[in-house]
Amino acid sequence: MVGLGLSITQLAVRRLGGQLPQSINFVSISGAYPFLNSRITFTRASTGTYVNSSGALSSAAINAPRFDYDPMTLAPKGLLIEEQRTNLIRYSQDISTSTWTAGAFVTTNVNSGVSPDGMQNATAAMETTNNGAHTVAQAVTVAANTSHAASIYLKANGRDQAIVYFGMNGAPYTRIGVLVNLSTGLLVNSDIGTPSSVTVRSLTPVGNGWYRLVIAGIAATATTSNIFEVRFYNGTTTSYVGDPTKGMFVWGGQVEAGAFATSLIPTTTTALTRAADVARVTGANFSSWFNVEQGTMFVEAQQQVIFAASKTAVSFTNGTSAQRLTLYRQAVGSINAFSDPGNVVLNSGLAATAGVTWKSALAYSASPASFSANGITPLSLFYTVDPNVFTELAIGNAFTGGNQYFNGHISSLTYYTTRLSNAELQALTS
Repeated sequence: MVGLGLSITQLAVRRLGGQLPQSINFVSISGAYPFLNSRITFTRASTGTYVNSSGALSSAAINAPRFDYDPMTLAPKGLLIEEQRTNLIRYSQDISTSTWTAGAFVTTNVNSGVSPDGMQNATAAMETTNNGAHTVAQAVTVAANTSHAASIYLKANGRDQAIVYFGMNGAPYTRIGVLVNLSTGLLVNSDIGTPSSVTVRSLTPVGNGWYRLVIAGIAATATTSNIFEVRFYNGTTTSYVGDPTKGMFVWGGQVEAGAFATSLIPTTTTALTRAADVARVTGANFSSWFNVEQGTMFVEAQQQVIFAASKTAVSFTNGTSAQRLTLYRQAVGSINAFSDPGNVVLNSGLAATAGVTWKSALAYSASPASFSANGITPLSLFYTVDPNVFTELAIGNAFTGGNQYFNGHISSLTYYTTRLSNAELQALTS
C-alpha cells in the first residue's frame, strides 16, 4: 500500500532540552504497510518486477513504485530504485521454446514446477541417456569488450550441480562461468573460462529450493557467436551418459549490459527494456516544506552489490549537477556526503556492505553542514551552494535526468525542519 497525504511525525531520538522538531516522512517501511509520501512524483515508463510481501516475484504496473521484500525472511527491504536495463534473452521464462537449444542431450517438460513467481510455469530440463554434454543454451548478441551481467534461476531436480557459462561460442572461446552446487547453495568454483574475468558472482536463495545465479564481467571480444549456457555437472565431468531421472528446473534467464544484475525483465519473442525508476519532489510539493534557513535530511538505504560507481541515495538540487547537497555511496564504496559547486566530498571512512542497511544524515544552516553515518562523530561539510536555489528533492538519483541511479533500496527517508545537533545526528544514525 502506498501512503497518501503528508505524514507529520516526531523525531525518533530525544531532542536536547525537551523540544521536538517536526519531521516529514517521505519513505518508510516501519509500519504495517510501506509508505510513499503523496508529494513524491514517481514514474517508470514500463512494468517492473519485485518480490512481494509473500515472497513471490511479482510485476508492478507502469509508474507504480516497487517495495521489495526479502524472499526468504519476508522482511521489507524498501523502495527499489533501478536504472534502465534491457534483457537480451528471449523467452526468459520458457526454455522449452526454439530460442533455447537443448538438442539430443536434454528434454524439456514445460509447466512442470512452481517458479519463483508462484505460478506453475517452470520448465524441467532433464538429461537423456546420450553420452555428452547435457545443456540448455541460447545464442545472444552483445556489444564486444563490454561488461555484461548474466543471471538465471535454478532449482535441483535430481541434478544439483551445473556450470553456467556466458561468452563467445567460437574461437577464441572467451567466456566467463561458475560451477554451482544447489544442494549446498555454494559457488564451488569461480572464474571458469578464458579469460578468468568474473567481476561479480553470487548464488542467492529465493525460496522453495530456487536460487538466482549471477555472473558478470567482460566475456565477449566480438558481437557474434555469444551464448548463455547451463551445462549439467555430475560431480566429475560435464560430458557423461545421462540419467533421465536427473535434471534441473531452469527459469528467468537474463543477459544485460552492465557491471551487475538488476531485477528480472520478463521477455517473450524479443528483447525488452525496463525503464528507470524516477522519484522526485518538485514545484509546490517541494517549496511548501523545504526550509532554506535550516534542516536535516536522514536516509536509510542498502544495495545488493557494491559496484565501482558513485550512486546517490538522496539529493537537494536545482535539477542539475551544478547545485546540490547529496547523501550517497561513493565509487570507492564509502558512505559520503557531497556538495556542488566546489565538488566537495566528505568521506565518512565507512565502507558500505552489500545487503546491509546503512544510515546517514546531513544537517545544514550556515556552512559548514554536519554529516554523520552509522553513528560516527559528525563531520563538517563546508559548502558554497545556496539552499535558495534548490527546487527539488531527488530520491535515488543525484538530480532529474542524472545517471547516479541508486540501484538499491531506500528503506527510510525523513526531513527534519531544523538543523539537528551533532549529538542528535549521531544518535539518529546509530
